[in-house]
Amino acid sequence: WHGMTAKQLADAVGAQEEYSEIYSAFSERHHWDLGDIVRRLNVVDQKMTWTSRSPSATLIAVGTVFSCYVDAAKLLNAHFSLAIQSDLDGYLVRFKAATDIELAKA
Repeated sequence: WHGMTAKQLADAVGAQEEYSEIYSAFSERHHWDLGDIVRRLNVVDQKMTWTSRSPSATLIAVGTVFSCYVDAAKLLNAHFSLAIQSDLDGYLVRFKAATDIELAKA
């Protein structure tokens, strides 16, 4: 509707790092380009690690995955009356506290 690509918008507002680290990587995964996942995922001795060009990009990726998990769990909780809302609320509080600490370090 505005005639600009996501890259052009990022350039216009000085968000090249966010575009490179966050948008493009998530876009690749969203559109099922598994190359980005394969390049960043390592498995050695049954231990899985994820590599990133910046700690903040890794934190944002983990935060996004956790947010999706909690949202899915909330839907399941509501649909199946699992009575786990207080557990979910506790997870969110602890995750937010840990995220705030890591963001302060970055």
